[in-house]
Amino acid sequence: MSVKEILKYFIDYKMHVPVFFLAFFSLMFYFEKKRDGELWQYEFNGRVSDIIHDQKGIPTVTINKKQFYLDGGWGLSHSLNIGDSMIKRKNNMEITVIKNGTGQYKYYNSK
Repeated sequence: MSVKEILKYFIDYKMHVPVFFLAFFSLMFYFEKKRDGELWQYEFNGRVSDIIHDQKGIPTVTINKKQFYLDGGWGLSHSLNIGDSMIKRKNNMEITVIKNGTGQYKYYNSK
């Protein structure tokens, strides 16, 4: 097959839909894996000084003047308070929350 014939084959209407879906799902998979990799790199140990929730209820916490968007499936939506201590180690998806005032430990594991 020549390059011209290959291009004509891919330009044919029947190939638009499968190629589009293949590209779409490939990009979704790529960005999901990229985001998961970033979450694995999070490392913090300190008190929560600020919490902001997005429209989905997913928190962005500030610990030691750094912000962390906690969308890794931990289920932390509205269970955190300012003053709580949080611990997460690099290359580990477990978060430990020590509640301010009570000292109660809670463990969260992603996905």
